[in-house]
Amino acid sequence: MLALSSSNQFAVKQNDHTKVSNKNRSPKSVVIENIAKKALKEFAVMFLISAVTLYFTAAPIGVLVLLADIVTVVAINALIRYVLEKYKNHEIIKRNPVVKYLAPAVYCMFDMKTRDVVVHESGHALSARWLYQLKSPPNIEVFPSDPVIKMPFKRQVGGGVTRVVIKGYTIAGKFFGPVKSQIIFAAAGAASSIFCAVFHIILAHRVRKTNPELSRYLNMTAITSIANHTLYALSAIGNTTKNYGHDFIRLAMLGVNPLICAIVIVAIPVIVKLGLYYCSSIAPKMN
Repeated sequence: MLALSSSNQFAVKQNDHTKVSNKNRSPKSVVIENIAKKALKEFAVMFLISAVTLYFTAAPIGVLVLLADIVTVVAINALIRYVLEKYKNHEIIKRNPVVKYLAPAVYCMFDMKTRDVVVHESGHALSARWLYQLKSPPNIEVFPSDPVIKMPFKRQVGGGVTRVVIKGYTIAGKFFGPVKSQIIFAAAGAASSIFCAVFHIILAHRVRKTNPELSRYLNMTAITSIANHTLYALSAIGNTTKNYGHDFIRLAMLGVNPLICAIVIVAIPVIVKLGLYYCSSIAPKMN
C-alpha cells in the first residue's frame, strides 16, 4: 500500500511538472512543434505509399522523383501551416475556410501519381485474373515521372500500365463473351479508383468532427481522383487514334460513349455525398 501511494504521488508530481513546463514554453515553439509533428506524419504516410509504388516502378529515376516529391510536399505544407497559424486572426483567413484545404491539395499532387495510379492499375489486374486465363501474372508498371492529369481532347501519356498475355477465358470471361470482357477490363481501372474515392468520401464524412484535418485530406484525394478520371474520359472524345493503352479510347472503340463515362464518374460520388448529408440531417430526428 505504501509503495502504491508513493508511485501515485510521483505520477501526480510528474504531470504537474509537465503542465508547468508547457506553460513556460513560448507560443511560437508550441506552433513549430505541432507543425513538425504533422510534417512527420505526412512524411511517414508518403514514405509508405512510395514504398508500395516503387514495387511497381521499373525505372530507377522513379526513386529520385518520388523522394523529391516527398521533400517538396512536406516542405510546402509545413510553410502553409506556419503561415495559416501566424495569420489565423486575419480577416482573409477567417472568412475563407477553403484555405484549410491548401495543404491537402498540395498532398494530392503526390497522391495522384502514386496511390491512385496503383489502385487504378490494380483494378485492371484483378479484372484480368477474373476474366482471362493468363500465361503469366498481370504486370503492373507505374511511371511516377509521367504526367497523370489528362487534359480533354488531347492525347496524354498515362501514369501506369497493366500488361497481360491472354491464353483463354475463365468461366466469367466465357459468360460475358469477348466484347463485354474487354469492356469490363478497360473500365475496371477507373471503377477501382472511383470505388476508392467513394470510400474516402464516406470515411471523411464519418471523421469530419473528430478529425477534421484527416477529413479534408480524404475529401481532397477523392475529389482529385474523380476530377482526373473525368478529364481522362473526356480526353477520348474526338480522339481517332487507335490507342489501346487509353482506357476510354478502347471503350469508345467498343461502343461505350466517353461522355457517358464522365457523367457516371461524377454522378456516383455526388449521389453518395448527398446521401450522407441526408442521413446526417434525419439522424437527430430519429433519435
